[in-house]
Amino acid sequence: MRGAEFDFAKELKSVQNPPKLSFFEKLLAKQAQVEARKYLADQDIDRVLQNCRRVLEINYRRSGELVISWAFAAVLAELTAGVVFDGESGEYLLPKAALATIPEIIADADATDWELFEG
Repeated sequence: MRGAEFDFAKELKSVQNPPKLSFFEKLLAKQAQVEARKYLADQDIDRVLQNCRRVLEINYRRSGELVISWAFAAVLAELTAGVVFDGESGEYLLPKAALATIPEIIADADATDWELFEG
């Protein structure tokens, strides 16, 4: 786990004014210009994010660890009036919505990567 400062105004400004792509990025790298957005996520989640001051990054090594990491993140967000950010999808979730995705995560998980708990 790793923590860092979170500045809502700075993050919002970056999505409202995305950097312009260079000629090289457009032509040779074939990157598309990122569209400006009004919110980081949506109006409700942005209201919660305005009060957030810290980012806690939770890493895991195997897919079997994803479930416990995700559940921990959702419970921690609930206890601290925060949100969960899915780095893969780029999506922000309120804690209850993050907890609701756990059955789907379990169904999609590779069971061969799970370690059995004995004791």
